[in-house]
Amino acid sequence: MRYHTAVLAIAGVLAYAGSFAGPFLFDDQNTVVKNATIRTLTPISVPLSPPRETPVAGRPAVNLTLAANYAAGGLDVTGYHAVNLAVHLLVGLALFGVVRRTLRLPSMPDDMSRHSDGVALAAALVWELHPLNTEVVNYVSQRTESLMALCCLLTLYAAIRAAAHPERWGWRAASIGACAIGMASKESMVTAPVLVLLYDRVFLFPSFKTALRERAALYAGLAATWAVLAALLLGGPRSSVGLSTGVTPWTYLLNQLSLIARYLGLTIWPRALVLDYGLPRTLGVGDVLLPGALVVGLGLLTLFALWRRPMLGFLGAWFFVTLAPASSVVPIATEVGAERRMYLPLMALAVLAVVAVRWLLVRRGWAASRVPLAITAVVCLLLAAGTVLRTREYRSVRSIAQANVDRYPHGRARLSLAYELVAANEHSAALAQLEAAIKDYPPAYLGLATEMATSGRMDDAVKHAQEFIRLMPSNAEVPTARDLMGRALALQGKYEPAAEQFNLLAYARPNDPGPLISMGDVRLRQRRLPESIASYVAALKMRPGDPDILGQLGLALAAANRMSEASQAFGGAVAARPDDIRLLNLWGRTLGAEARYLDAVVPMRRVVELAPTDTQARDNLRIIEKLAAQQAASGARATVALP
Repeated sequence: MRYHTAVLAIAGVLAYAGSFAGPFLFDDQNTVVKNATIRTLTPISVPLSPPRETPVAGRPAVNLTLAANYAAGGLDVTGYHAVNLAVHLLVGLALFGVVRRTLRLPSMPDDMSRHSDGVALAAALVWELHPLNTEVVNYVSQRTESLMALCCLLTLYAAIRAAAHPERWGWRAASIGACAIGMASKESMVTAPVLVLLYDRVFLFPSFKTALRERAALYAGLAATWAVLAALLLGGPRSSVGLSTGVTPWTYLLNQLSLIARYLGLTIWPRALVLDYGLPRTLGVGDVLLPGALVVGLGLLTLFALWRRPMLGFLGAWFFVTLAPASSVVPIATEVGAERRMYLPLMALAVLAVVAVRWLLVRRGWAASRVPLAITAVVCLLLAAGTVLRTREYRSVRSIAQANVDRYPHGRARLSLAYELVAANEHSAALAQLEAAIKDYPPAYLGLATEMATSGRMDDAVKHAQEFIRLMPSNAEVPTARDLMGRALALQGKYEPAAEQFNLLAYARPNDPGPLISMGDVRLRQRRLPESIASYVAALKMRPGDPDILGQLGLALAAANRMSEASQAFGGAVAARPDDIRLLNLWGRTLGAEARYLDAVVPMRRVVELAPTDTQARDNLRIIEKLAAQQAASGARATVALP
């Protein structure tokens, strides 16, 4: 047993050695970086109450592990990757334990029982090293999948042990406890009690009636854990999942038929893996005829096997049952597919493949030779090589986004890549991706509008921002689009349309001073000074003492010839930002305009101290000092203006 554990651990660590340097990816920003609930472990109610509409919403067990990560190393991504890999290795070990225990049951063939350790190790290695699992290990947020899978296997393993010792309650309690934790890790755990019942019927009891009679307490406890899941779903429902998402169950099912066929292909040839499959597409029956026939055929074959060859049928049932929560008829509007959904189903395929190869070797008379070991070694090396190569693609957000666009292009993937191209100042390439993205992903219009504004194409920026608002009027980023439109229109001198956008923005964000500041700027350019001043004053009430608002208010007051109030505003701005040359200059000039030359000397001298090579500043200071000296000597007002 120690030998097998060591082999699984060493193989997994070597295959994923490159994962530790990977960055936080897309959802990790909300899962980890911006997640305030993982910043403390006490009181425990905080990490057990993850934020809504995030990947950890309704998954407090996972959020608690992230909080432990944060307590140990803050936002050092290495620790998060280490835990993800550790959980993956534990899942592999649990799979080994379940298969090993199953092959040793009295109902199993003698050859399988005698070689249970070797068969179980081969199956666990094939699964552990398979590249389809790389997303779960490399992507921190997908700890939800691996922790749920670990709990599912532990639930089954403990149930198997409990059957061997029915007089002991410890294993039953462990099974129920693991099931409850799994329900608090991910919703897909809903199938675990069903899997245990099906396992018992196939491997342990002659009928469901007998199983229910003999293990009623265990099944009742497992079923009770559904209440945990129900409470979590009711407490933090996901707006992206369910029948009210705008995606019909039929449309979602048709998409799943195509994707399940793809998953099966990737199981055999795990290349061209992608992270994001985009949104559900509008498909007809004709679009999915071949993949649909494959999936339906395998489903019928599973039912037939459950009838005639229940042990093989259980593997098919495991595949379909564990895949069903995310890949059947319940729409997930924001994600039509994901390779991580194969994390549990792949186990059945790995076991089936190993058992099938073992059967063939026995038929050929090679089972007692070194052929099984050689085949296992070659397959595992090939799988590990694929895992290493795929893990390298997780070395940066850009590399994983680029791989996605190259292999499975769609609007959201292109938008993700465009953001990375913009960050690298590759604006032409970013524009090309954004222009392609808007064809099937409306949110990309806002990204395109932003890039157009950055490049000075204000008409195009306004046009694309308007289209974003038209297509997605309820999107949370609509205020951002309005702000962009207002700024772009203002830069074009279209002040009234700009003011209209800022008014709408102020209505949408009543506690945000930003729209009021922008409105003040527009009215200042129009020389509608009373309105400008009123906007700045209203913004200042929301953000008292803000030097930027005070500076703009000072400009508006000075333009209205209210110099005393202007100098007071500039003085307040300088108090908050004492080394700002622009504010110091404005304050000094306003004081000079009031003929308060003695007061004006102080900010003018500070300007010269901060910018000793500025000849204009030195000239202004000489004039002010001369006027201040005259004023001090005679008390008369001087009339020389600053250049």
